[in-house]
Amino acid sequence: TTRFPQKFIHFTDKYSRLSKADFEDMLKSDPRKITVKEAENLGQQFYLGKLGMDFTVEMRRSVKAALKEWLKKD
Repeated sequence: TTRFPQKFIHFTDKYSRLSKADFEDMLKSDPRKITVKEAENLGQQFYLGKLGMDFTVEMRRSVKAALKEWLKKD
């Protein structure tokens, strides 16, 4: 599993906002590439990759179906 350098993700007692230069430094040796065509950056890639997975799509569908049945019984 590829991980970002600890200095960019581990903070003590407060969060630090990363600058554009920090992001560029953090991503310069990251081998991951954007594979979701709708993604414009790596953050969107992670988000869309999770929400677009077959498992997530099926989970959303099945939860909607279960809620519909549950609400119908009242």
